[in-house]
Amino acid sequence: MSAQVRTIGDLARLVEVSPSTISRVFNNDPKISARTRQKVLDVAKEHDFTPSRRKRSVLNRELRILLVTPAPDPQIPHIMEEAMSLFNGLSNAFMGSRRILEVMNSEELTKNMEGGRRIGDGVVSVFHKLGDEICIKLKNAGIPYIHLNRTVSPYVSTNDFKGFSILASHLATRGYRKPAYLGFTRHPRSEERKAAYLGAMIRLFPGVDPLVEEISLPTEVTPELLRSIIDRDADALMCFNDESALRAYVACSEAGITIPEDLAITGYDDVPAASLSNPRLTTVKLPIYHVAHLAGRWLRDVIRDRDTPPISLEITGELIVGGST
Repeated sequence: MSAQVRTIGDLARLVEVSPSTISRVFNNDPKISARTRQKVLDVAKEHDFTPSRRKRSVLNRELRILLVTPAPDPQIPHIMEEAMSLFNGLSNAFMGSRRILEVMNSEELTKNMEGGRRIGDGVVSVFHKLGDEICIKLKNAGIPYIHLNRTVSPYVSTNDFKGFSILASHLATRGYRKPAYLGFTRHPRSEERKAAYLGAMIRLFPGVDPLVEEISLPTEVTPELLRSIIDRDADALMCFNDESALRAYVACSEAGITIPEDLAITGYDDVPAASLSNPRLTTVKLPIYHVAHLAGRWLRDVIRDRDTPPISLEITGELIVGGST
């Protein structure tokens, strides 16, 4: 480093701007003009100057963490069944810090970022992928973000492949011969769950042809659909999630199909309604609290240390065995 430029103040005098402007350049403040930014970076490079990155306190100031949900879509109801676990996990990750957890959807986030306004200290994308444009704006503004339950870096997610594999192993252990899969084409995780089903059929049910039915809306789970699945010799139905499984319960009742004698049914998620079903639905409980807590801890470290490496972490859910199998 040049003896002439040891501090931000030294660099500011050379560039003829304030020290706060230098700091804002190195923190990627979008309000700094491109001309000023380039001039600062050029002079810093000429004098081999790199600012020391001190840890930002997360204990002595209020942090604003945004929980960003998908934009409203009337075709795909977004019901936060595990809202309390999600909030508790994130809140406890920032234990000891003053924090505000604010919920908005992706459209509101985009609108709030117009004009380069600083929107908060960190963003948690809840159950959906942030758009590329939003990610670029967040990076330019120096605002860290993380995806929750979507495998888009950085992320902490449940491992759906392992979860569905556990369900298939449970059915094989119970003696079922031909499970079918009921998928939901409009959900971004449908392919991963279907792949787990197809892989399990090869491993656990050799010689049995897979049976896949895919719908675009939960209302398409009808008595006729279930009767056609049974007519093709399926004795179990692995549903994409608990909502489609519980709709299958209703369709079975209307069609005179007995659970599990005529058709075993499994779900995925373990939403509160699953524990109230009769018989109790066999499903996989997602570790939402742990996913949210780990995501929050990583975000807290990034806000404090700035140079924390990206995280890509998946957690396996817990098998909940009910009377539906």
